[in-house]
Amino acid sequence: MLGARNGEQGADSFINGQVDDVQVWGRALSGSEVQGYMLTPPVAGEADLLAYYDFSRAKGRWVENVATGEFDALLSANNLLKTKMN
Repeated sequence: MLGARNGEQGADSFINGQVDDVQVWGRALSGSEVQGYMLTPPVAGEADLLAYYDFSRAKGRWVENVATGEFDALLSANNLLKTKMN
């Protein structure tokens, strides 16, 4: 579960905020890699990138995983996605 502290008993300490993207890697990133990916997001095919969700592409409650091209992240409720305001 994203946006919460996850422990043996499940999720608790939920965050009251907005998530703008989520990256899942198959290895630990260095500090400079983390900073770099904050400025320039990863693209499909990058080594060890398991999942990347920027929440800009969704089908109903399903969000696209840019790394795989699959819509495999299910939002917990309707109306959770908001458009970016200029």
